[in-house]
Amino acid sequence: MITRRPVIGLLVLWLCAGCGNFGAVTEIHPDGSWTRESRYSTSDELSGPTESFEVTIREDLEDYFDFTGVEKWEKDARNELGGGVLIMSRRAQPGETLSDFALKGEDGKVIARNEVTVTRLSEKRFEYKETLRWVGPIPELLEEPSPERVQYFAGKLPEDIEQADRVAKELTRAAVQQYVLLLYGGTGQRPLLSEALVHRNVALRKLQARLRKGITADLQERLKGHPQHDRLADIVAKIVDSEMIQQLGEKDEDKDVFNDDRSLIALDFTAKLPGKIIETNGELDEVTGEIYWTLFAASPVLEDVVLRAVCEIE
Repeated sequence: MITRRPVIGLLVLWLCAGCGNFGAVTEIHPDGSWTRESRYSTSDELSGPTESFEVTIREDLEDYFDFTGVEKWEKDARNELGGGVLIMSRRAQPGETLSDFALKGEDGKVIARNEVTVTRLSEKRFEYKETLRWVGPIPELLEEPSPERVQYFAGKLPEDIEQADRVAKELTRAAVQQYVLLLYGGTGQRPLLSEALVHRNVALRKLQARLRKGITADLQERLKGHPQHDRLADIVAKIVDSEMIQQLGEKDEDKDVFNDDRSLIALDFTAKLPGKIIETNGELDEVTGEIYWTLFAASPVLEDVVLRAVCEIE
């Protein structure tokens, strides 16, 4: 089974080596048809007759993934790099929509899923588009900040700020949501969590800079009409420091934004498109021509994450 480890926060994050993985490769062919290969992995090696590997690993993964509707997919399973891997593949036509990622919550209900399609935009242009969507309940601490956190942020505000209680509450909500978005990634946004596991100080510096920008924009939108609206940017710039980020990463009343390590399941997507890449919000490998995205299962918790690439066949 996938090992459970708590998420304590960016500054004291534990390496979740036992978490599961989901990866997918979408290859578009010149005629517009496309092939999808999906890979689910655990940290446990498989044992026994190879013909039973698929059943064994699906049973192991079903605590985390819903495999409903995969009957038409070709399946294989094997040991790779010290863990078991379930591989599913299927060919599709332009305009057809597939779904191969459905994450379960602790109660067994699906909380996040995907949709992927390839569309013919013109005679020579094709679009790959994949949407990750959160369909489960939003974690409580993302919607309603705790009184303790609000009090902390209230203490960071200037004494002469008007409507301080309102500002503190909206500031707290914006900070928590931006923290989660930056940590786990989003549309066009690589997750800083990956960097935090390797180089904490670099991730911290980037997180501070992006938090200032994100919280400022968010807070100015939330507090339109505030009598001191013009001061908000300066206030945010002064209070976003390592102490504040440490506070955001700490558990709150024995709770965390996510109650288990499902949020840490790593996701990686690769698109192989024929011809010339016209536009994309992923990272392009100039040598292979492949486009890739790296995220985590919690990435779409605040808003849909859209992966997109457009190619033109010469």
